[in-house]
Amino acid sequence: MPPPSKLSKVASRIEELLPFERQLSAIISARQYTQETLGHIERQRLMVRDKILGILPLDLEYSVQHSVDILLWKSVYHQLLEGIRSQLSAADSESADRLHAHVSAILDEADHTYSGLLTSLERQHDLDISSFSLPHRPHVSSRHQKLALVLAQRCLICLGDVARYRTQMTSSASVSPASVSPDYGKARKFYLQASHVAPKNGKPYNQLALVALYSKRKLDTVFYFMRSISASNAFLSARESLRAIYNDIIKKYKELRAETERRRQAYIKKNSAFTRGREDDYHKRVELWISPIDGSSTTDHVDDLLDVDNPRKMSCNELYKRLMVSFLASQGFLFSKVGMEHFPEASSQVLHQLDALISHSPIPFVDTNKLIQMFAIAMFSIQSSSTFIEGVGLDTEEQCRSYTQEQAVLLYIDMTTVIVNRCTILLSSVNQPLREGSTNQLLTHDLSLLLPVVKLATDWMTCHPHLWNPPPCPRDPLLGPVLDPWFSLAQLANALSQIPGLSQHQFYSDTDYDNTVSQLSPLQDNPYTQLTFLEEEQLRGFLPLMNLANENVFTKRDHPDSSQVWYFSFPFVSSSLMYDSTRCLLSHHYRLKVLPSSTELLVS
Repeated sequence: MPPPSKLSKVASRIEELLPFERQLSAIISARQYTQETLGHIERQRLMVRDKILGILPLDLEYSVQHSVDILLWKSVYHQLLEGIRSQLSAADSESADRLHAHVSAILDEADHTYSGLLTSLERQHDLDISSFSLPHRPHVSSRHQKLALVLAQRCLICLGDVARYRTQMTSSASVSPASVSPDYGKARKFYLQASHVAPKNGKPYNQLALVALYSKRKLDTVFYFMRSISASNAFLSARESLRAIYNDIIKKYKELRAETERRRQAYIKKNSAFTRGREDDYHKRVELWISPIDGSSTTDHVDDLLDVDNPRKMSCNELYKRLMVSFLASQGFLFSKVGMEHFPEASSQVLHQLDALISHSPIPFVDTNKLIQMFAIAMFSIQSSSTFIEGVGLDTEEQCRSYTQEQAVLLYIDMTTVIVNRCTILLSSVNQPLREGSTNQLLTHDLSLLLPVVKLATDWMTCHPHLWNPPPCPRDPLLGPVLDPWFSLAQLANALSQIPGLSQHQFYSDTDYDNTVSQLSPLQDNPYTQLTFLEEEQLRGFLPLMNLANENVFTKRDHPDSSQVWYFSFPFVSSSLMYDSTRCLLSHHYRLKVLPSSTELLVS
């Protein structure tokens, strides 16, 4: 806490600043942007800027707590930029060119101001902001450094806003075709860097969502609005933005379903001469389902009238688009809790389409990042649909799932099962002994894409056993697909353990690492390196995974394949529905290590 004399000095400087700031706001709000008025605004604006920049270094804690830096952005830059943008559409050609030139000068000056402020923070507080984007971020313990990081994050957000304004102004002034989307890459870079500095703050994710919205990337938009809401320091206004996005997607989904039904009815009508009034039976495949438990059987008539709705017969491009619409619409139903009567069909389509898409090799259109985003959105839907029954007690969430949460959990587990089944198929194709020193024989492109997703999915299940145990009611078999997640997980564990040619490899926990390093002399190099996981870095600060044990894993630097390792926690439900877990480590060279062997996942 700074001395009272210093506080009074900072407070008095701010009191002196406020009349000038109010005068500047009054001039800008008049929206009379003649050349003479802009000159007067510029002089007033630079004076306010210099006064604020003089206050910031006096007391960093006071400046952060009272948002002095935000006053700098709103008063000196934001309100003028928005005021000029509102006048551009009605301005004539000459005035528009003059206003564009003035905006460009303001953006250049803002870029210089915030870049200088960021450099000053790094120098004064011995920080390297770029190092926070690396997998192993530096540890910050000093209070002044933590305050400097808060201010640095705000500077990065402002730099991203500057880049975003520049892109918008450039695209509005250009004559490029409407099909060419503006490039917000520079703004996105600053926002991502800001999210790495303080992952628990929701503001950078909100800005990333805006950039994704302008770029028409619906999955990214939903993901970042979701991250903004589910951060510890949530950006609450993002909830309404997310609701609006979901409403648009649900409308698109219903339009697609209506179009499919119209085409189906048209097909029936066209062939009415052959059906002779038996529309319900025409071209329906008869399936006989026999239960492996008691041998009972059921007959099902499957409609094959319209191949265009069959995911297996769609083009990869169309299949990916349908999957995104179905998935986001299903999450929209869960988020709004409106239209849940459509959810079973939508979720069934998600599973069929996801299964069809990842059955292609190489898997088209999706990468690990997109699948991680989908599973993170599904985690958020489960969290946001939790409910408490008044008067039942504090443990209500552990005792009772709402209908919405039951459906959200079921979809999440079934999505995991679809991914696990595909991984098992890919692993079962590895039937030759692994050659010594081989690095890419097991981890094909598809496996390297899917295995991190399995780790992420099972990490969440390890964190929240009360949400899925006891398991939710199974999916309606008429909608399908019929999946058994526990059998599938056991099959995956067996496929991993039965790969021939497995060789030993050592992995170390924090305790083993600390004990070994403490015995090294100062002249010895550290022989270990810490392993990093893409999915953990991407979801740092994500509330649904905050309870995950932060267990670091190390391996020796001289191991040729230490760059890619997957760490699994396989949730397992035994015959008595008791929760347990088996942990596995998978790498290129050493494929499987179980610790501890508390539960054996074998299928007889």
